[in-house]
Amino acid sequence: QPNGWPDLDREWITPEYVERRIRYANRLGVYLSRDEKFDPKIYIEKLPRVDDETVNLIKRADSYKTACNLVFCSHQFLEV
Repeated sequence: QPNGWPDLDREWITPEYVERRIRYANRLGVYLSRDEKFDPKIYIEKLPRVDDETVNLIKRADSYKTACNLVFCSHQFLEV
């Protein structure tokens, strides 16, 4: 949006914003898959306040794209 991302929680949980984040995460995952230096399964461990459940979920992802989606849509990533 031209005015940036909203700061209010109620704005982040609307269907439109959830769908936008998922689309953006998909595109970012495709872009990053070309660069073999980014590993979402390692990156998630570097985020602050990440819990074991989130780390394990991402490490069990069945594809690179799914792992990227999980990282980029996680609340730990969105908080940094």
